[in-house]
Amino acid sequence: MSPKKIKAFFFEEWLFCLSLLIFVLSVLLTSRWPRYSLDEFEVLFILFVLFVVISGLRKYRIIEAIAVAMERGSHIGFKLVVSTFLLSTFITNDVSLIAMVPVTLAMRLELSQKLWLISLETIAANAAAFLPHSTPQNLFIYIHYDLTPQEFITAIAPFCFALFSFALAPIPFLRVRASLDELHLPKIRRKGWVYLGFFLLAVAVIFDLFPLYTLILIPLYALVMDKDAFMRVDYYLLAVFFFFFGISDNLSFTLRLYFEHPVHVFLDAVGLSQIISNVPAAIVLADFTKDWRALLWGVSVGGYGVLWGSLASLISYRLLAKAYPTAKWRYLLLFSLLNFAALFLGIALFYLIFDKI
Repeated sequence: MSPKKIKAFFFEEWLFCLSLLIFVLSVLLTSRWPRYSLDEFEVLFILFVLFVVISGLRKYRIIEAIAVAMERGSHIGFKLVVSTFLLSTFITNDVSLIAMVPVTLAMRLELSQKLWLISLETIAANAAAFLPHSTPQNLFIYIHYDLTPQEFITAIAPFCFALFSFALAPIPFLRVRASLDELHLPKIRRKGWVYLGFFLLAVAVIFDLFPLYTLILIPLYALVMDKDAFMRVDYYLLAVFFFFFGISDNLSFTLRLYFEHPVHVFLDAVGLSQIISNVPAAIVLADFTKDWRALLWGVSVGGYGVLWGSLASLISYRLLAKAYPTAKWRYLLLFSLLNFAALFLGIALFYLIFDKI
């Protein structure tokens, strides 16, 4: 590989290279290979399957058909952001963004509007922490502290409503309009419906209606019947998730922390989320505190700020970067401005109302 190609690779896959470097350093500094839990491998497998499904849905124009359907009528921006929030609430923020960002990219909108909408969709997805299974860190905290649904929802509801409102606020000013050309639903090939069925199967597995191993049918089908969809999976992003899980385990191995006050728990959770993202931060810190409310708020608020504060945000970035490589830095700038504003709003909200929860 020529130096020019190597430079282009580092520029294109900077997130993969950075996470690999931190992973290797964590292994060298701790002199140990990280231990991965079964839950972490399940997350990686589900993400892989969903990437295969979305690749097929895009190839056979299902995504385009959904985009055309959502372009009809008015309030396009509201429909996209609200749909993302509701999907995230019930089928997790990762899955929601994997489904909704390609729909937004397929719409006939101005590029600047797409950048805004995808940023707001990502903020809404990370705000959708209402139910115990809405995000991976929610589920971990809910199980680890043996909580009831009522006490969990009561604790996090103010955060969800405030940050969702923040995501909706700019939409009236964007004046989102689709192309004035007549909209025609694309002709969908038979395999497109197969992948739509696969997506519904994946959602059913997430809801524990079917065992996890049934999802193996999806990549096997793509590998044998549709290799193009299989090869278009973003394997670099999957590797980034793998590295972050490993980094969090090595960090947990070296940390010995003690928390005496909810504010300390909250601020440490926010800060650690900015380094290793909020899911690993929840796993690392849970063993050092009994104050689950402060931890829940900390990793929820900590999902904002830097791009990798929430691993779900990486999904939006990667999908946008692949569709519009020349616009990825514009997106990063816009998304970072909005995301840090959401971070500061979350911190202010914690200080204002946490004692009242």
